[in-house]
Amino acid sequence: GDAFLTKLSAAGSALVYSTYLGGAANEVIYEVAVDGSGSAYVVGSAGLFFPTTSGAFQPSNAGSNEAFVTKFNAAGSALVYSTNLGGSGDDIARGIAVDGSGTAYVTGYTSSSNFPTASPFQPSNAGANDAFVTKLNAAGSALTYSTYLGGTGDDIAYGIAIDGSGAAYVIGSTSSLNLPTSDPFQASSAGSEEAFVSKLADPSQPPPFTYRVLTVAKIGDRRRHRDRPESRDRLRGRLQFAIGGVDLRNLDRDAG
Repeated sequence: GDAFLTKLSAAGSALVYSTYLGGAANEVIYEVAVDGSGSAYVVGSAGLFFPTTSGAFQPSNAGSNEAFVTKFNAAGSALVYSTNLGGSGDDIARGIAVDGSGTAYVTGYTSSSNFPTASPFQPSNAGANDAFVTKLNAAGSALTYSTYLGGTGDDIAYGIAIDGSGAAYVIGSTSSLNLPTSDPFQASSAGSEEAFVSKLADPSQPPPFTYRVLTVAKIGDRRRHRDRPESRDRLRGRLQFAIGGVDLRNLDRDAG
């Protein structure tokens, strides 16, 4: 089946626009973000023949399930850019945030050993599934940075937020005993499945450049629900409780 994107009127009584998005395989949109001009950005997973645009960073699918990043114009009538993002394994984009300049920050997870990287904190996959954090340029034609994030277990990122300095905050779950940490609230795993919060500074910004990881809050068995959209909201709710009620989805607004 195809993914779809729909914009409702403010009253919810009419469609402003509604469109399919997909190719010959199955496509899923996991999250949408909207910039100040009303352009919508969507991420998810797709198969072969997903629609991409001229000049896109990765116009062709390199594996079976590929992550994608697509930007629509404000009217929903055309693609500003659309690109695949992945390697030869399974790549799933689960979260997106957009800054004031229209730059997209994307997170998810990958089993690929050749996921595209640029200025990476972690250049290679350390386990079966590693999280990834990727920043595209505003045109969707190149990577500003892209990195794996994970240990020898399964590491799944569900959401991302950004602050005024361009730092990215990523949340997810891990079964790794060696997830990278720095100045952590909780330095080691306390169970088979743990939540994590990671703060990554932007390597394109002036130094100092540090990656900071904070592990908090044990969650349930991710394998039962990692591809269900509601699992991300449950994780966010538990993380908000664990770190004092801060809503990670609003960090980019609260940073100012």
